[in-house]
Amino acid sequence: MIRPIEGNPSPHRLAIGIAGATFAIPVILWGHLPDPMPVHWDLHGTANGWMPRAIGAFFAPVVFLVVVALLATRRAPPGAPLETAGRLHRLLVLAVALLGFAMTLVSQLVAIGAPLDVRRVMPAAVGLLLAVLGWRLPTLSPNRVFGVRTPWTLADPRVWAATHRLAGPIFVWGGLGMALVGSTPLLADPVGPCVGGLAAFALIPVVYSFLVARRLRTAERGSGRLE
Repeated sequence: MIRPIEGNPSPHRLAIGIAGATFAIPVILWGHLPDPMPVHWDLHGTANGWMPRAIGAFFAPVVFLVVVALLATRRAPPGAPLETAGRLHRLLVLAVALLGFAMTLVSQLVAIGAPLDVRRVMPAAVGLLLAVLGWRLPTLSPNRVFGVRTPWTLADPRVWAATHRLAGPIFVWGGLGMALVGSTPLLADPVGPCVGGLAAFALIPVVYSFLVARRLRTAERGSGRLE
């Protein structure tokens, strides 16, 4: 028997509705979209992937609708401690739906010649997503679906709590920093620093969880020797 991560379907319905509304973008812009149309850009913001308009216009909406639907119906085996992840799960599904809508809108506006720089808009959108998720990370209880899931955080609730207290601010301020770098002309090419920032966001909490676990083991051994 399987059960959903959490039982409130309203946020998931809203997210699916937002993802479905993404299909309105190519419908509205249809007469202005080129054929073939760009659907992918390199790190320098130059289009390097093309599709026929009939496919490319609806490719991103279909992908995001499928992703949001899969996230909204995420299931797990009985007994898994997933209820604690419910709030972050709802937030994640909504954030992905909004991100998909924004990315589809930007990419198709760029396709019709709007003066938008994909190199700046996309990192800004991803940065805001990370900041929103980081806001909830410190309140997340141990689970095997969301959060910084390393062998050390999953083995000890104390390591989990300490790691997520650190990871939350890192994602919030790091995400806001990505959004700032992406949306303002602080750097000529923001993609490299943003990719490096993403790597740091992912690596720092992992290393920290290992260090916390090792410190706790050392303290416990020392306490045992004293006894």
